[in-house]
Amino acid sequence: EPVDGSGDPKIIITSGEVERLKRRAVYFLRNVAINDKGGKARAPSVDVATADDIIFGEIAAEPLTSLDVALSGVFCPLVSSKDKYDSEWGLCDAEQRHEFVQVFDRFAKELSEAIQSQSGGIELKTLDPSQLIEVNAMYNEVVKERPELINVYENILEEWCRQIEKYLSESLDQPPNKDM
Repeated sequence: EPVDGSGDPKIIITSGEVERLKRRAVYFLRNVAINDKGGKARAPSVDVATADDIIFGEIAAEPLTSLDVALSGVFCPLVSSKDKYDSEWGLCDAEQRHEFVQVFDRFAKELSEAIQSQSGGIELKTLDPSQLIEVNAMYNEVVKERPELINVYENILEEWCRQIEKYLSESLDQPPNKDM
């Protein structure tokens, strides 16, 4: 989990292979064909404000979740609507359209399921920072100084067990997915 460092925010230029995205990022994609002669790309247009030589956008901290929201909330209903946008399909015949809609819906559904399974479906309660014990501490000494921590840790462990048992019983009660 990324955490805030000390100091002022800063702009980082990266390919994204090493640093993790914490909140938001912008991207710039050079959309210029490479010249066959010499393998060099022509310079992007800078005299036109809306040239498509450089494509840019914003990526949220959870790009898959953002894609899932866009697909399920906007694109799936739009693509699946039967009569409203028939003229937009152009030369695409009904069979191709039907196949595309099925594949698109299956992709959106699998993405949603993958995101849900990635999150694990259970979030265990965390301890208050004042109740944490240092990793290298001598537990016997800590308990002598703060005996109330025994009850705190017993209670949190019991709650975790209840949460896990409830999650497992609910997930076992659900019928298996027949679409897979």
